[in-house]
Amino acid sequence: MESQEENITQKEAQERAAHFSSIHYKLKIYLVKKSKTYEGELDVLFGFKKSPSGGEYVFFDAVCKDVHSLVVNGKNVPSEGNFRNNRIYIDPALLNDGDANLIHIKFTNLYTNTGDGFHHFLDPEDDQEYLYTNFEPFYCHRWFPCFDQPDLKALFSLVVEAPNDWVAVSNSKVLGGVAKVGETIHRTAFETTPLLSTYLYALIIGPYSQFDDKYEDIPLSVYCRKSLAKYFDQEEFFTITKQGLKFYIDFFDYKYPFTKYDQVFACEFNLGAMENPGVVTFSEKYIFRDPPTDGQRLNRAEVFLHEKAHMWFGDFVTMQWWDGLWLSESFATYMLDLTMDKFTRIG
Repeated sequence: MESQEENITQKEAQERAAHFSSIHYKLKIYLVKKSKTYEGELDVLFGFKKSPSGGEYVFFDAVCKDVHSLVVNGKNVPSEGNFRNNRIYIDPALLNDGDANLIHIKFTNLYTNTGDGFHHFLDPEDDQEYLYTNFEPFYCHRWFPCFDQPDLKALFSLVVEAPNDWVAVSNSKVLGGVAKVGETIHRTAFETTPLLSTYLYALIIGPYSQFDDKYEDIPLSVYCRKSLAKYFDQEEFFTITKQGLKFYIDFFDYKYPFTKYDQVFACEFNLGAMENPGVVTFSEKYIFRDPPTDGQRLNRAEVFLHEKAHMWFGDFVTMQWWDGLWLSESFATYMLDLTMDKFTRIG
């Protein structure tokens, strides 16, 4: 296992972006209860542009416990020596100049308990397990190997095999329903996403309680752990969700850019919220255990609307590098204030 964290510099990201295009991650994740690890299989399809002078610097960002196999365009490559300093290095000579490249990686990884990467939580009230991802700014590679930079947007296809009492939620809709694999395991496949930055991809899974509604043709769902479901005030939550969607669709004069709008209350969440497209995650502090004050309700509505604005500005349109994050966050804050003033019953 590689233990030394190695960040990517802007210069390295720019050099890598000049060579890669048309990226599609096809990921399979295998989860079981009461385990510290999970298994993964990844196919990465991409275009590659070789330099006339050669010398391309080709690597995946990857924090993995083990890399079991690495196959580059049909050629088995030893992971030993190529997987180091939390990167998987690829010999450019093995890559085709053009769109027809395929890399297959099998790996084992550890859950995290820091709130970043693929976080595992055990509910002390009922001993239920809950998992979620959180990747901003540079943590997607703690889940699976990837080109972890915002300007290399990609398509994502995901299949998850997990205990049959766990509900899996990702950025896109479930494809064709949930299939039984064995007595205790079922398989959930998700529709391929539109182009997304790696830090915006997400998986939330566990025995979550689910609440459903709809705004026009947009499915709305909210998830929280079972032990908190009795405190969830869905009437106000869905009202603000619908008011925000209506305002932003009218204001931007552009339809909601994703296929659903899910919202999840995540255990031990480091932030107030995270704008994963189609599946926003929130801190559980926004589920009020006691009757809230007007100030608490106001603050919660501000966070909800801020994340919703990001669906258009930040997710659908994304900054090239992290020095543009200030504009994304500032604009989302401006939009939430405008929405609160013009449209919601909380403002």
